[in-house]
Amino acid sequence: MKNKVFILGLMLFLMISFSIGQPVVTLTTPTNNTLTSSPLHFIIAVTGDNITNCSLYGNWDGVWESKDLNIVAGAGTKQFSKIDVPEGTYLWNTVCYNATGTTDWANTNNTIRIYKTFLGNDLSGVKGLMKEVATFIPVIVDVVVSMIPVIFIFLVVGWFTGMFDNILGAMGMTMLKRR
Repeated sequence: MKNKVFILGLMLFLMISFSIGQPVVTLTTPTNNTLTSSPLHFIIAVTGDNITNCSLYGNWDGVWESKDLNIVAGAGTKQFSKIDVPEGTYLWNTVCYNATGTTDWANTNNTIRIYKTFLGNDLSGVKGLMKEVATFIPVIVDVVVSMIPVIFIFLVVGWFTGMFDNILGAMGMTMLKRR
């Protein structure tokens, strides 16, 4: 009798297990080799029965780690919370689980390249660049102004010593003659 109950229980478990479809994950957005700015949403499509949750993974810090857990009720298009990712190139993927503990990852990892400057309406990079350039302008002006006496002395000495006559003469030109 115990054997019959065991076999019946095993058959019931197998029937339930096989009747629940394995999750199938497709990475939707951002698509592979996307150049984008951050923060951004990651969107997937998942099919299968009794999907319980999905986790977003990426090599954000050089190692694969979960960035967000999306509690889902069933299959469909799923969007993870908006995630801020630093500038760089990353791989991302998603794993989804169903009620029986069966998992599935998307077939391939997608690559994204994040640039926070010069994309979209985010002008913080342009403003930062302008700020850096603006800090160098006074330095350049100070250098040029501090060089004026040296340049003046060079020109006066060159004029009176005839140095320019030799240089210009070699180039086939002449200067006004001194009196």
